[in-house]
Order: sequence, then structure tokens, then C-alpha cells
Amino acid sequence: MLRTGIPAAEQPPRRRVARDARRHRQRRPQSPLPGYTLSYAFGFSVMFAYISASPFVLQNMLGLSAGQYSAAFAANAGGLMLGSAVTAKLSDRVSLHRMLACGVIAVMATTSALAVLTFVGITLWPMLIQLFATVTSLGFVFANATTLAVEQVPALAGTGSAVLGALQFGLAAVISPLVGLGGDATAVPMVIAMFFAALMSMSMLFLVAKKQA
Repeated sequence: MLRTGIPAAEQPPRRRVARDARRHRQRRPQSPLPGYTLSYAFGFSVMFAYISASPFVLQNMLGLSAGQYSAAFAANAGGLMLGSAVTAKLSDRVSLHRMLACGVIAVMATTSALAVLTFVGITLWPMLIQLFATVTSLGFVFANATTLAVEQVPALAGTGSAVLGALQFGLAAVISPLVGLGGDATAVPMVIAMFFAALMSMSMLFLVAKKQA
């Protein structure tokens, strides 16, 4: 019987490289990079929906003055810093993936509470508390998701960071105009955008990153 084909050792170098690359891709498990990257980007969309619409919700609807709104915004920024600081403190004892999972679950829970508050009747202090809890929870999302994503491409850390930045601001550019569709007298677009982005962030982590990790 005649054998067809060229023995592997005698194949041209380009063909051998292509064959070895295909085999390597088949053996190598898929990276959780897309899951971590998209979880981060949608988490950032939660933040941008809040930043874009909260002046109208808290000032026009709930009656805060400009100074009071500035104080509330600063308190939420402090909450974000607090979440990031706790993440850094726990990083030696708790895995980054677990802290990220806790963060996205907390964001999902607080945006769900915001949705309930909005549809049953929004009041000032419950809204302020839930917004603070949401932004604080994002402190557990941003640092951990960024670190986990960049760790997947250590040789291309700069490229990985660029992809994160492009995605986060690309999604933010899409979601920011949507929160104003209902005008400045309703919180519904803001809450729906935050809830949807939180749901996508959690889905990307548990359905993509966890599956591929």
C-alpha cells in the first residue's frame, strides 16, 4: 500500500508551525479573559449610568440642592474607595475571583433593590443608601476584574489594559444617552440601565469566566 502525504519531519517549516499551532489551540483550555473583561466593562456601565442620571434623579426629582448632591456624590466616591481598600486588604487571604464574585452579586442585589424602590415609590434616603451600597460594591468589581483580566495575558499586559479601556468607555458611551430617554422627571431609565448592566456583569463572570477558568 502506498502512503500519501509528507512525513511531519519533512514538511516545510511554515506548514509544521501552522499544524503545531492548531494542535496547541485544541489542547489549551479557553482563557477566562473575555469573561473578566466583559464583567468589568458592564460593571463600569453601572457606574456610568449612575453618574449620567443621578443629578436629575437626586436634584430634580428628590429635591437635593447642588451642594447636597455634591456631598452625596462625594460620599459615594468614598464608598468606591472603601470597597477598593477592603479588596486590597483581603487580597492576601481571599482569592480575587471570589471577591469579584461577591462584588458582582452585591451590585446585582443593590440594583435590584433600586428597581423595587423605583417601582413602588421612590424616596430620598432609601435611594441614597442603595446608591451608596451599589457604588461601594463596585469597588470589589473594578480592581479584581482588572487584575484577573490582565493576568491572563502577562506578555501583553498593555494590550489587555487597552482592550479593557476601550470596552468600558465604549459601553459607557452607549448607555449614557439611554438613561435620559424618559426625561429628567423619572428614575426608571437609570434604574433599568443599572440593573441590566449589573445582570450582564454577573452573567459574564459566572457563565463565561467561571466556565473557562
